[in-house]
Amino acid sequence: MRRRIWFQLMIIDATSAQFCGVASTPLPATIDVQPPMNANDSDLDPRMTEPAYEKPGLTEMMFVLARSAFGKWLLRVSNQVESSNTGPWAFLSSSSMSLKDKDKTIDELEAHLEDRFLRHCDKSIPLHMVTAMMARSAICYTRLMAHHPRQYQDPNTRISQAEKNVIFENCLKMTEYTDSAQNNPVVRKYSWHMVNHMPWDAIIFMLSEMKHRTDSEEKGKVWQLIGNVYSGHIKIMSKNGPSPLHTAIQNLIVKAWRMYIEECNLNHRTPTPCPTIVASLLTNVGGISSTQQEDENFPAGQHGAGLQDQSRHDRSSSQFGLGAENLNFLLGDSPQDWNEWDNLLSNFQGSFTDDATYL
Repeated sequence: MRRRIWFQLMIIDATSAQFCGVASTPLPATIDVQPPMNANDSDLDPRMTEPAYEKPGLTEMMFVLARSAFGKWLLRVSNQVESSNTGPWAFLSSSSMSLKDKDKTIDELEAHLEDRFLRHCDKSIPLHMVTAMMARSAICYTRLMAHHPRQYQDPNTRISQAEKNVIFENCLKMTEYTDSAQNNPVVRKYSWHMVNHMPWDAIIFMLSEMKHRTDSEEKGKVWQLIGNVYSGHIKIMSKNGPSPLHTAIQNLIVKAWRMYIEECNLNHRTPTPCPTIVASLLTNVGGISSTQQEDENFPAGQHGAGLQDQSRHDRSSSQFGLGAENLNFLLGDSPQDWNEWDNLLSNFQGSFTDDATYL
């Protein structure tokens, strides 16, 4: 029981530090606390006359043990590289470790979690399903961090299309897991655990990269996912008020949607139906009426001119509270300024908490 409590306290410390924008208490490399025993709660009782014993297979501790396995991997690898003193995640975006070595150690983590937990999961059991989603999403996040463009000090560094594909695919998977966690009735009772864990990096990258993607079905899927995930989050945000991060992301959504519609018109393709949250954002900026929103879902040529109306674009910026001079990092022709997004994310994490849902 002490092990269970200790590990939970460490997670609470790290999560609360993240939301306060400060560094969590570093764990010593020599830490020798063993993970909790693989046993069900019913196997533990104050009146026990003999010690409990490990059970084979999956138990009620699978979520905790999978999370513990991930944490041990993160601590072990971070202590092997120079950047370990800046936090356990730092090695993923550090040049102290080659990208090839990062991918190799992430592959090893994925194989371990798959063999130990994931391949034994029963999707009809909520705990199994939420554990699988958590583990696979965490793996995608480590790959995103390892390959993310912010690792390059020069923002003009050109990234190969193959590298962009790796990043985009992992962003897509992360967002799919978030969508499932929010909307799948099987795991709905665990939504309290995931409420503050939005895949912001994934959403920002996909919206920024969408203009370079060529698969129309993929784009339609991305818009559906972003509509689902962001509309779910916006309900939580409503009682806290908008933050600069939300303002920037909403601007990014509007800009990306307009570019998507313009591209569909130019290529005589029928766009995916406008997600409800996107339609709401378009209406709120005061630049598009409900009739125009419907018109934008028609194929090419008929309504493309209105989408390029500069005054409408300017109104959208002022309505969201950001002047045009502050939006250059969103979807311009220049390289994406990830430092701007990092600042927004850091400030947001320091100001947005939701009734200590990380407990």
